[in-house]
Amino acid sequence: MITYLQNSASILTIQEHLRRCDASFIPPLSMRADLFDYAMKLAREAYRFEAWEDSGLVGLLAVYEREWFVTNVSVLPSHQRRGIAGELLKRCVNHARTQGAKQLALNVGRNNNAAIAFYHQYGFLGQPSAFVGLNSDTVEMVCRLAQWEPFPVLNDYRKTLNYGRAPALYHHEECKYNFAIDLDATHGFDAMIRDTPTARYAYPFDLDVMHPMMIRTFEPWFVEGDALELGSYEGAFTKRLMDHFEEIQCVEGSASAVEKARAALPRGIEIIEGDMMTTTARFFRTDYDNIFMTHVLEHIEDPVRVLKRVNDEWLADGGRFFLACPNANAASRQIAVKMGKLYCNAEVTADEARHGHRRTYALDTLELAARTAGLKVVARGGIFFKALANFQLDKAKAAGIIDDAYLEGCYALGQVYPDLCASIYLICEKGTK
Repeated sequence: MITYLQNSASILTIQEHLRRCDASFIPPLSMRADLFDYAMKLAREAYRFEAWEDSGLVGLLAVYEREWFVTNVSVLPSHQRRGIAGELLKRCVNHARTQGAKQLALNVGRNNNAAIAFYHQYGFLGQPSAFVGLNSDTVEMVCRLAQWEPFPVLNDYRKTLNYGRAPALYHHEECKYNFAIDLDATHGFDAMIRDTPTARYAYPFDLDVMHPMMIRTFEPWFVEGDALELGSYEGAFTKRLMDHFEEIQCVEGSASAVEKARAALPRGIEIIEGDMMTTTARFFRTDYDNIFMTHVLEHIEDPVRVLKRVNDEWLADGGRFFLACPNANAASRQIAVKMGKLYCNAEVTADEARHGHRRTYALDTLELAARTAGLKVVARGGIFFKALANFQLDKAKAAGIIDDAYLEGCYALGQVYPDLCASIYLICEKGTK
């Protein structure tokens, strides 16, 4: 059982914790500071958020309140990847905000991509000036606290483990607050795919325009053999894969979507109802020639873990993995930012959150996730230059304002400006484990 406390550890306890975490720092902390002196400074000058288990200090975050600077975040190697660092960070952000701090800052190693991605999840953005100084090996990241409401925090971390899925974080429609929704409390995957009064889960633009354009983009990279589709929804994209593969297996988390897909697809296509993070390996082979994941990764709680399963467990040697996600930098989203409707390009809107989105990828963050999972990225790009929202494109097409020639032009222009496209994609091969 993990217990969270503040300012209770002694100097010697902090020193021992830092010693046990030393190799996890990049570079090791002992190369930069005397551990006892640093522990004494933390005990005397820093506000500390602590995670304890069986009377042992397993996690520590220390912040200097004078300048609101996070000087240490560490978790014992034996307790990493259990959400402890995230919980400590939430408590620190909440504390700083209640104390009237305007922002919270920290430094990260320039090449520590995993840590940069982790802090980004909690609202920390790299300062542009920090990336310019090529002589520096660190990057400053800052969280603007005026934009955020308190994070939900846990009293007992085991509740999260038993619950099966951590809350998804998103911005309010007016982009001023941060709330949490619990996907499981509304029946998880089935709740994700329901249309809301203000947004549909899938628009005609997605099904009739983007799906065939994804196939056109991917087809030159297809490998002869079979296919696995991760997140098949109601089978619309699966039908298009049928023109290229005789043997297709699908995985989908929503029971209602599985039911519709089974009714719409031939019986020869196997559809597994399950969660990609927890479905046992016996449902999968270890040698799929082609694996597809289109507009799914943004929904997944632990995307690197699932991508690692693709690389380590499911993708055949010589096979290819086709990954596509909505693009944070799509022209339509950037216009919305300039209009004041979005706080930033990567914001997850309230409607997206209700549909289960946990993040919005750009090409760099998508490739970071793939490379962190061990995948080898062999191609990247964008699909369909997009200056309008999906519902606007559907209305314009229905009214005859835009036609197929316009759509073809946007597809061609997307190959020139991939970072402004509706969707971004990676084509990957099996990398090192």
